[in-house]
Amino acid sequence: MRGTTAWILICSILIASVGLNADSTAVVIGAMLISPLLGPILGLGLSISTNDIDTLKNSLTNIFVMVLLSITTAYIFFTLIPINDETSELLSRTSPDFRDVLIAFFGGLALIIAKTKKENISSAIFGVAIATALMPPLCTVGYYLAENNITNAAGALLLFLINTLYIIVATYIVLKVLGFPLKVYANSKRRKFVNRAVTLIAASFAVVAVLEFIEVVDESKFEREARSFLDTELV
Repeated sequence: MRGTTAWILICSILIASVGLNADSTAVVIGAMLISPLLGPILGLGLSISTNDIDTLKNSLTNIFVMVLLSITTAYIFFTLIPINDETSELLSRTSPDFRDVLIAFFGGLALIIAKTKKENISSAIFGVAIATALMPPLCTVGYYLAENNITNAAGALLLFLINTLYIIVATYIVLKVLGFPLKVYANSKRRKFVNRAVTLIAASFAVVAVLEFIEVVDESKFEREARSFLDTELV
């Protein structure tokens, strides 16, 4: 990751952190549009689908550095700022479920399809940057680490991992369907291993997300029944 990209990343982290702290959706959206996180994630999907080892290594390194820098910067910000209330923008990113899987997957599909077109479909790229929300979850991790709340920090990190993983999966699927050639030859055994690994990892995260979604549905059902009961009794 070059210096310019690092500074852009830091700026987007600070903007997102301010937006989360101020409970401002508009500011958080602005940070999503500035964030350079999508690039290496797409590179990871591309490298896996085309067996491009060099790009794979570079993408993994860039993602690791970006994630570490994002969480560290957010942690420092939320440690130093005197107003440090838990806002709805922060809380909304601590309990990912299956809906987030769908958003990330279909957002990833839209993004890679837009990237494979000759025309520059910038609206799709911007839309995916907003919908998949890669930067805010990392800032949320930094906030909850600063607050020593490991549970919510883990939830926010899970949201980031879901978004990242399913953008990669969508990229992998589209490029395979389009028949992108392998940069380095891989025998059938290796290709099967990669396919199974991608499927297994994606399925594992999907199971976790589904379980979270079931819990959300149960809570929603309980709240509706409780409100209905109270309304009936009060009348």
